[in-house]
Amino acid sequence: LQIELLKLLLQKSGNYLENVGINSIDNKLQLYELFKIYCNNIKFLSIFGLKEDLNIYL
Repeated sequence: LQIELLKLLLQKSGNYLENVGINSIDNKLQLYELFKIYCNNIKFLSIFGLKEDLNIYL
């Protein structure tokens, strides 16, 4: 997953997202920060990976 491409996508359409799940091994904290900044209507964010999963209800 390329962070810069996801950032551009979230800048354009992040406010339309409410529930999101992503499978990523790296950069979980950076992904979380992008969703926190660009997705004002997010209710549930799940970031899956090999080590630990990150599930957040907002």
